[in-house]
Amino acid sequence: FDFLLLDMQHSTMTVEVLDRIVGRLLQGDSDVIVRVLWNDGPLINQTLDIGADGVIIPMVNSAREAADAVRFSKYDPKGTRSWTPLRPEKYGGSDSYFRVANDELLVLPQIETTEAIEELDNILAVDGLDGVLMGPGDLAISLGHSPDMGYNINVPEVMEAMAQVQVRCEDKGVPFGTFTGPMENAEYWVGRGAKIVITEIDLSFLESGAAKARDRIYSRLEGK
Repeated sequence: FDFLLLDMQHSTMTVEVLDRIVGRLLQGDSDVIVRVLWNDGPLINQTLDIGADGVIIPMVNSAREAADAVRFSKYDPKGTRSWTPLRPEKYGGSDSYFRVANDELLVLPQIETTEAIEELDNILAVDGLDGVLMGPGDLAISLGHSPDMGYNINVPEVMEAMAQVQVRCEDKGVPFGTFTGPMENAEYWVGRGAKIVITEIDLSFLESGAAKARDRIYSRLEGK
């Protein structure tokens, strides 16, 4: 995988738990992206100090909020993030992280409401964003549907809104991505040119793997 996503927004994960998980994951080959609880400076600072390679910011509805996300994530002169010699700096043993962090850390706001879509051109004009992610469930709610309709590619109103965001991102040269839900939705959005797709969760991978193992065993038993 290009990256693994840890979700603080829709979980009970504390910063202490996040710290332990990120420490383990950084020993692997995939980048670690964290969806933070909110667009909060101290929380974003802590998350990046722990060693996350980027942050997803939920419910960004304006250029001001997008600019705040960038400011919280970048060191001076691009932002106000505070420096400390923790994990990314090898606890004081290297300053290489500081020299590349502003350019290499990802800042990805989520577009999840009709308000955000109305403000999208202003949001996309904010310097320092590395892409835009759709939040289909909350967008569906904002459009008057149940959240599961955000992951149904046969609901025209939701798909049209998401397609509109994608086209405007492409026009501005900003990478577009989305949470997709089922794998077939990931294939659909990749086919449309999405640069970032977040599909499935750990539970669904576990369920799928367990189901395949069960079916394989049962098929052998039935063959006897």
